[in-house]
Amino acid sequence: MTTDPVMKNYFESIEKETKRAYETAGLARSKGFDPEPEVNIPIARDLAARVEGLVGTIAPELIGSGLADKIRILEKQYGKNDERVALLAGRDIALGNLVKFDQKIKAMETGLRVAIAYLTLGVVTAPLEGLSEVRLKKNDNGAEYFAIYFAGP
Repeated sequence: MTTDPVMKNYFESIEKETKRAYETAGLARSKGFDPEPEVNIPIARDLAARVEGLVGTIAPELIGSGLADKIRILEKQYGKNDERVALLAGRDIALGNLVKFDQKIKAMETGLRVAIAYLTLGVVTAPLEGLSEVRLKKNDNGAEYFAIYFAGP
């Protein structure tokens, strides 16, 4: 965070207004003015939290798993927006280092989604909708491999 008082006030005002908007949305939803009963978009302070929150919408095991902290550590080591952060965070999820999945296909798919979410800055639906399917297949010699299917342009 910045030490400049003008910038500090600016960011504090954004945070205050965001909280106010969430409270208003929560009140409206509690009265049944929306099909969803509660505000379901978490506030994220940084890219690490956005990745965990975004992919966590379809893999709830990630929420509170330590993924965001792991990403922050990797960013300190490699720098922000470095592709190695995406690859290493995705690998940790796929290998079950932060979250244990009951199927390796789910672990691999979630790891891929984490990597894509990081690479796309957690602001597009590519990690959720662009990765349409992951299958575990066998090649001619019987070795397993992952087939990754993407949707859209």
